[in-house]
Amino acid sequence: MKNKLYLNKNLYGKKSIQEARKAYEKLADIQLDSRNEYWVCSFFQCVYGEERTMQEFENYLIGLTNQEREQNDDDM
Repeated sequence: MKNKLYLNKNLYGKKSIQEARKAYEKLADIQLDSRNEYWVCSFFQCVYGEERTMQEFENYLIGLTNQEREQNDDDM
């Protein structure tokens, strides 16, 4: 479906996805499901359209994930 973003569980943690969902709560209704090796984010009622919102959400999530990995590396 065009309103779904599939995120590989080996790359993205649930905590980061939930943090990104919270940041985007005024921009879209984003539902999170688990399917095998993927997290599936479904986008509804997007203020800026589904495609743009999904792209920006994924970019934001990549930043969060990288930030989390850097923090984990610093702890070692």
